[in-house]
Amino acid sequence: MLFPRFPLSLAFIAVGLLSVGSPVHAQMPREMAVRATLQGTITAFGSGKIQVVTPANQRWLVHVAKDTSVMVTGRADATVLAPGMYVKFRARVAGRQEVVQPVDKIQVFTPTQQDVPGAFPITEPVFDAGDPDKDVGKKTDDAKTDASYDVIGRITSIRGGKMIVSYGQGAVEVEPADNLQVDLAVADVRFARQGDQIFCVGTLLGPEAARTLRASSIQIRKPQAPDDGNADSREPSSGQSEANDRSATDRLVNLLTPRRGKTPDEQFQIEGDPTEFRPCAKRSVVALRRQFGPPVKTKVQGIHTVRGGRHEAEWQMLTWGPVKVIVDRSQKTRFFAVAP
Repeated sequence: MLFPRFPLSLAFIAVGLLSVGSPVHAQMPREMAVRATLQGTITAFGSGKIQVVTPANQRWLVHVAKDTSVMVTGRADATVLAPGMYVKFRARVAGRQEVVQPVDKIQVFTPTQQDVPGAFPITEPVFDAGDPDKDVGKKTDDAKTDASYDVIGRITSIRGGKMIVSYGQGAVEVEPADNLQVDLAVADVRFARQGDQIFCVGTLLGPEAARTLRASSIQIRKPQAPDDGNADSREPSSGQSEANDRSATDRLVNLLTPRRGKTPDEQFQIEGDPTEFRPCAKRSVVALRRQFGPPVKTKVQGIHTVRGGRHEAEWQMLTWGPVKVIVDRSQKTRFFAVAP
């Protein structure tokens, strides 16, 4: 059978039409996600969105997705406490059932695998002068008397100004003090309020002029309570309390500062965070917690530089007042910074 003959010009036209109709994916430019950081003050909330005003008075819209990492820290008052929240506090307990004295400090937190519920007896550490990590103290837990405990548990009810905290093996009844201080370390954007400071890392949605950001991580910090400047309005013990806080900060910084000639040649920087962390002496977190109480804990992603090599590290940041401490996975301190 003979195939019909077509003019050569028609063959070239057919090939050309096939070439035009076939998509060439390799030649199509892909839109690259533009990463950006944003810092400012929260002014409003919407459905999955946060409105932010920057120090340059620019208004941005931050989209919060289900996979956005969120951490809210800072101080609040007793009105935020509610059943279902996880809390940490130190208290003097009678038979592990009733707190003897009102509790004046509670931390509300989002639990991790390291946060085991329980009531843990406090020891009075006596540190060796040559090695502050060496705990040669004695326990204060005496079955015949009240004892102090670090309690980690969940609020199950609040009635009559008191709350019941369950810690797995039992529960305690807690009476908050009138001047209760609540420290937040929660991975829940619902704790954020207008006026809070926010720091975001994410990608731009559209051109930069649209000022819209899809956040991959958000850090929110509650503003500190303003000082009214009226010294006579303070409680008589407030001056002594501030002096104790400064003394504790000085002692902590002294423990974390490496000895002369022992400073490691390392750096740690949190992405987009201007905080300058300094290498510190390696200390046990357990020993520091016994001496300075439970810290505020947050997970941080940073760049660890040592001997010229750079690699990403997901470590933990512990905060005691103005002191921020970076802790590695072995629960040893590695870097620290002191807020001005």
